[in-house]
Amino acid sequence: MSGRFEIASILAIADDLTGALETGAKFAARGISAEVSTDPRAKRSRDLLVIDTESRHLSPTDAAARVRAALKGRTSPRLFFKKTDSTLRGNIAAELEALAGTPLIYAPAYPALGRTVRNGQLLVDGVPVHLSSFAKDPLNPIQSSDIRTLLGALPATILDGETDQDLIEAARMVLASGPGTIAAGSAALAEALASELHPTHQPPREWPKIRRCLIVNGSLHETSIAQIANAPKAPNWELLQIHTSQKGLEHAKLTALAAKERLRQERFDTLIVFGGDTAYAIHHALGNPRFHPLGEILPGAVFSRSGSLNWITKAGGFGNPDFLCDIRERCT
Repeated sequence: MSGRFEIASILAIADDLTGALETGAKFAARGISAEVSTDPRAKRSRDLLVIDTESRHLSPTDAAARVRAALKGRTSPRLFFKKTDSTLRGNIAAELEALAGTPLIYAPAYPALGRTVRNGQLLVDGVPVHLSSFAKDPLNPIQSSDIRTLLGALPATILDGETDQDLIEAARMVLASGPGTIAAGSAALAEALASELHPTHQPPREWPKIRRCLIVNGSLHETSIAQIANAPKAPNWELLQIHTSQKGLEHAKLTALAAKERLRQERFDTLIVFGGDTAYAIHHALGNPRFHPLGEILPGAVFSRSGSLNWITKAGGFGNPDFLCDIRERCT
């Protein structure tokens, strides 16, 4: 498929920072150079530009406006990818509506992380997502697992997906449709698109070494809590976790200020951040330097370079309890 498209003309939009970084990492791992920016006016200087509109927690109207702002004044890319949350959180319908007018193929499954789609229903480890822990998400509670209900009257081809091969078939459908088709879905679809464009490339065998690491958990998800409980006991791996009466985005902002101060006090070379809102708040506090993803060090965990720091980021619900120990084994 690589001969059908110009690689150096790919645009992606995500509604939160961890999703944007994950998208960039999927392409970077295939040798397609990627950058991630939170500036809607950012100009592309690499093969792929991913824009984080940071719109997941906005009203549907404001989220759609953020997407339109990110597209304003841009020439049509050879490939356009709209990253959506693999558990259907956020303003998915409103943001896809903002892209209306061109064919849309939507493949939201992420089989490697247990998020599958069967008969138009999104399941998490076999359980309808609205009956899973994501139904209690404090900012984006999920009320339905039916994707057509989510999209309403928006015209879209909705694809089931229970295996990685299903996502490959979805990517081939997108690429066979040619320029102008919008591909929407989870990072698994991004991975499938990247593998079709660069089928032989492999990610780097070695990751940059971590010498002094600051771990920041901004997620209340039970997965992240278990990972923090199993964090390595090492003097050069420090955990920052503040306790306040604030919740949600306000808690993320306070955590970001504490992280910025800790980074000022000590010289860390690496940040590990759980939770998209917290990652964005820290990044904003540090001046919004662009990210250059290197790839996924573990499924759903992205290793990037931004400013003078290595970053490892993941959404709160990703990973096994030994996540941090596994990261340490790979980078020390």
